[in-house]
Amino acid sequence: MSDGMNVNQGNANNEGSSGAIGAWCFLAFVSSIIFGFMLPPEHPGFWIRLLLVIACIIGGTPCGTIGAVIGDGLRKAAKPEFIITSGMNEILKQKIFWAVGPQFIGTIVGAGIGSLITGGLLSKLF
Repeated sequence: MSDGMNVNQGNANNEGSSGAIGAWCFLAFVSSIIFGFMLPPEHPGFWIRLLLVIACIIGGTPCGTIGAVIGDGLRKAAKPEFIITSGMNEILKQKIFWAVGPQFIGTIVGAGIGSLITGGLLSKLF
């Protein structure tokens, strides 16, 4: 390695991707549970509500994870090379947004769509 090559350059785009997918999958799981409790019917029995929450988990978790992957792709495509702001506070806001913002939005939207499709169809039966 006397020619000055950086060993870590080759894997710059895949930094922590498996851990990040797991974190977004967990967020999609939690979001699906929350969406499951928000669906009608308003006063169901315990077993009907449990069935709705399970349906939301089954539909929302994979859709939320797919939404996070799509958000990550959009983040990589649209992330600016540099940020011009007026102060340190604005720089921190922009850095935090471009680190997790698009994936977070994709996870919540994907989990919501998946939960509403599966749980909404099931809630029509009750």
